[in-house]
Amino acid sequence: MVEGQNKGKKLKFVCNLLRVAGWGCLLSWSGLLFLSTYWGTQTSSPNKNREGRNIPIMNIEQRAFYIKTGKFANSLEQLGGIRVPTEKYDFLIKVGDRGVKNIAIPRNRKYKTFVGIVLPKQSKIKGLENVEFGEIFCQGCGLSAPELEAIKNSEIIPGKCPGILSEIYNTAVE
Repeated sequence: MVEGQNKGKKLKFVCNLLRVAGWGCLLSWSGLLFLSTYWGTQTSSPNKNREGRNIPIMNIEQRAFYIKTGKFANSLEQLGGIRVPTEKYDFLIKVGDRGVKNIAIPRNRKYKTFVGIVLPKQSKIKGLENVEFGEIFCQGCGLSAPELEAIKNSEIIPGKCPGILSEIYNTAVE
């Protein structure tokens, strides 16, 4: 019961934070459910890596940037509120023809690599304020330098994690 209450408090905090920031409309219920589940699993053990949370936050900020400008941010400076690099990670953004990849590159192979992909979905209603997004969140552990390069340079394929990464969350399946 206590674990469920903690997740509820975290979810309420995120909702209030996003409402204050004006981004409440950017998250679907599935996105909120993902964040509450993801943060619940990340905070349930003190030894778990918490810096991977920046990727879902970067995905949210990419969606907001896209709604404002009609394109994805291609640099971290264009996204606000993300402290990068961190003690364990460097972060990279790769904009492609179909969407954007936000990549957390570990400074040590013992940490997981995280990739978030955001894809705009076709909407029947014209206008950027009505665009819908698909999102994929992936992870992998112990990746070699060539594997990381392949992930960085791979084409964005809707509904698929790049390289040998495993899927955590996917709303981009068509």
